[in-house]
Amino acid sequence: MPKSFNTTGLCLPDQHYMCDVSAKLAITQRMAEQGKYFVIHRPRQYGKTTLLHLLEASLSRLGYLSVSISFEGMGTDVFEDESAFCSGFLRQIAQVIEQDHPAVSGYIQEHLPGIHQIHQLSAFIGQWVQTSQANIVLLIDEVDKSSNHTLFIEFLGMLRTRYLGRTRLPTFHAVILAGLHDIKSLKLRMRADSDTQYNSPWNIAAEYEVDLTFSPAEIAPMLADYAQTEDITIDIPWYSQQIHYYSGGYPYLVSRICQVIAEKLLGTGRVWTPEMLEEAIKYILGESSTLFDSLIEKLENNPALAQLTHKMLLDGQTVSFNRDNPTIHLGMLFGLYRKDADQLRLHNRIHEQRIYNYLASKAETDGGSGSFFAPATFYLPDGRLDFRRVLEKFRLFMQEQHSLRDQKFLERDGRLVFLAFIAPIINGGGFSFKEAQISEERRIDVTVTFGGEKFVVELKVWRGPAAHQTGLDQLADYLGRQHLDSGYLLIFNHPEGAAFQPQLLMHQDKSLWVVGV
Repeated sequence: MPKSFNTTGLCLPDQHYMCDVSAKLAITQRMAEQGKYFVIHRPRQYGKTTLLHLLEASLSRLGYLSVSISFEGMGTDVFEDESAFCSGFLRQIAQVIEQDHPAVSGYIQEHLPGIHQIHQLSAFIGQWVQTSQANIVLLIDEVDKSSNHTLFIEFLGMLRTRYLGRTRLPTFHAVILAGLHDIKSLKLRMRADSDTQYNSPWNIAAEYEVDLTFSPAEIAPMLADYAQTEDITIDIPWYSQQIHYYSGGYPYLVSRICQVIAEKLLGTGRVWTPEMLEEAIKYILGESSTLFDSLIEKLENNPALAQLTHKMLLDGQTVSFNRDNPTIHLGMLFGLYRKDADQLRLHNRIHEQRIYNYLASKAETDGGSGSFFAPATFYLPDGRLDFRRVLEKFRLFMQEQHSLRDQKFLERDGRLVFLAFIAPIINGGGFSFKEAQISEERRIDVTVTFGGEKFVVELKVWRGPAAHQTGLDQLADYLGRQHLDSGYLLIFNHPEGAAFQPQLLMHQDKSLWVVGV
């Protein structure tokens, strides 16, 4: 069977091109061999199911009886009745091991009729472990499907009791749960009208700190496998770095970029060009997907999450990472944020751009920022983007549409107005990414990619001459690191206001086009 890039469900090494997960698998396997009970809790489409599948196979080769099931297929009714849960749990185990371990499967099915309560299930697990010739490792995927049910809490409590008393109560060698939430901190509300809650009994779990995002070094083997198998030419070091740059190593996005290039852009060609990467990102930013739909839904339904995201993206504010902050915890849970040293960051540049597009569209349709697109020509005769003209038209637009707006409006929404203004101009031909810079000016650098060219524009609010000089130094330094000779500076609340005319400055051998609003 020909191999392909996969972005839906389980990835199989013999069927799909995959990043190198050997280091992640090795750490996870070592924890299982050590008899750890732990939870792999990561955002959706993060490779959890694939990792469990590989772990199950690896442990089986080492002589363990690894049992991998999913609560997703058990249905919600099973968790409403104790007898149904016990039967459903054991029946699924019997089914998944029937082919490789028919005798064990038969043993389980033989005892099924007599198991109707959690304490009976506990006793059976002890008997099964005692009679088993191999250590049993239990892996359960999609535990979130059951986390709001009392029976699930009781089931975890039973496993915890046996784990704590394992010197006299035979139990599973290791238990690995996988899902969106960290079951260790889960609380279950007993009734909708009650304040009574059960704390999760899964506080026995070991910390699982494996980074499941992919580094450039882990992306490269997937590209090499594909290039060799399909006889395709790829600059693997460059593509590995760039895919990571835009995706942040988010497993779904890494595979989706490659999938779009291979299946939608390459055609009959035999070379992955740099332009194809830009086209793939534009394609992904414009498509509907479960990942993006989920992110936008979370922002729509959680005002605190939306407000924090707005502060980080549009106001350039730095936020310290603190896992005890419920809003930060929620953003991490959904894959919106990531931890970068001691700071909180948006997870990746593709997420950032999608959220910017969403915010700009809301600003436009809500009517709070006027009409963003003027029927003007922003392109040079050869089709390249005339970025000076873009900024000049934006300046005029602000004078016409926002002359009565106060300073607080510009500080709060000026950046969003600009981003919404350029969105239809670059739509179809490019995209923009934002780099929040730590400085007293809380500036934001926007990198616009259009037709293979890069335009770096710094957005900042005027904070005085001294801060302005510092900002010029920082922009020149940033341009140097981007190997660019020219850049753009857009200043909100400039002291000269409407009288300020766009001007060209030479600063540290860099050409800077400065526009004041």
